Amino acid sequence: IFYWVKDNIKYIAFENGYEGFIPREAALVNERKFGDCKDMASIISAMAKYAGVSNVYLAWIGTRNIPYSFSEVATPSTTDHMIAVYKKGAEYIFLDATDQETAYGLPSAFIQDKEALLYNGDKYQIVKVPITPPAKNSINDSVVININNEKITGSGWLQITGYNRTNTLGQLGDATNKTRFEMIKSLVLKGNNKFTLNDYCEANLKDRDKAYEVGYDFDIDNYIVKVDKELYLNLAFDKYYEKSNLEKDREANYDFDYLNQYISSVSCVIPKGYEVKYVPKNFEIDNELIKVQLVYQLQGNTVSMKATLETKKIMLEKKDFALWNETVKKLKSGYSETIILKEK
Repeated sequence: IFYWVKDNIKYIAFENGYEGFIPREAALVNERKFGDCKDMASIISAMAKYAGVSNVYLAWIGTRNIPYSFSEVATPSTTDHMIAVYKKGAEYIFLDATDQETAYGLPSAFIQDKEALLYNGDKYQIVKVPITPPAKNSINDSVVININNEKITGSGWLQITGYNRTNTLGQLGDATNKTRFEMIKSLVLKGNNKFTLNDYCEANLKDRDKAYEVGYDFDIDNYIVKVDKELYLNLAFDKYYEKSNLEKDREANYDFDYLNQYISSVSCVIPKGYEVKYVPKNFEIDNELIKVQLVYQLQGNTVSMKATLETKKIMLEKKDFALWNETVKKLKSGYSETIILKEK
């Protein structure tokens, strides 16, 4: 039902007098095939009743644009959105069909940590929407590279879940041919501006319950530095948050759209005639804002690095700014480490 409404009812935000507050009848929404947030919540709850699914309620909710709760301001101005809520046992599942790509079980990003006011036909109830953990919003990129005459050739497999999947597919839209090729190139770009995307394939474009996946082949020129008989190679292709310093005079809180998890695995096949001279030490940050691990490993003729990063706080307050900027500084240092290969 939830996915049918997403696919068949066009979301259009419009208001006219009391229609800005009162959901329209589900039959009218079905006939028109469009509606606003209240209409989509209305048709979800009505279809659930027809299907014999009980405990699906309408709920007023404020988006994260509104900085106060019902206990602070007990008026309609606390809300600017409506969703359906399914009570399944002790669990609440928040159903917002206005977000085209969001999977079932995942609330839309802009209502995380907000209060939903449910009406179950008997009484009103306030339920808090949880913050989605970073592991559900993952970008996982696994790459294998070879070095040929100081040029990198490689292949990768990218998996994107949660809100990252939603945003990525929202940006890609229905782009085709050269336009889509360039957009995919930007998505998997790594190294430097000499990156060349040779080919790609996509999987799970229409299946919201699975990760969106991209397989790709690429080349990178002028990335490896050669000095005499040594090659210097930085395996940190994706330097997440490296340029996210906050201004020293910033007063307002810094709000992330959601918590993130990034996993980047890069394996380099050691070219013939070379051996590993230096492998960086493992690197780690773990504070109240972020957790980072860069783990290097040398096995046989392959040297690899696995980088894992998770954000912990969805909103940075002024008291967090100094720690955040110090963390970014340490991140830059960790990302700058290189492996060294030398001729035998």
